[in-house]
Amino acid sequence: MPACSITKLSRREIEHAFSQAIKVESNIYFTMLRADPLFEYKEGKILILIPKKVGSAPQRNKLRRRIKEIARKAELEKKVYVWIIIARKENRNFEFQRLREFILRGLSKK
Repeated sequence: MPACSITKLSRREIEHAFSQAIKVESNIYFTMLRADPLFEYKEGKILILIPKKVGSAPQRNKLRRRIKEIARKAELEKKVYVWIIIARKENRNFEFQRLREFILRGLSKK
């Protein structure tokens, strides 16, 4: 499954996800939320929010690509939830390994 298909959400799905979201993991760099999907999906979805304060467009895109790759390798599509990852401006020098550990820890919580 291509990584881009797990990131496609409609406005209605996003609004529903935020209204139902519960915090599963948080640190000074990221917050990770989980919500039940509005529709019955066969795979999980991920919503990545990175404000402009985090850095330039290439920096934000690199972070977004890294998060998608970690989610794909963690087989996020098998966990049928809408996962929301919100970045904070302090994460400019956040290491890939620490990002991976953060996401995997959040995905493992019930």
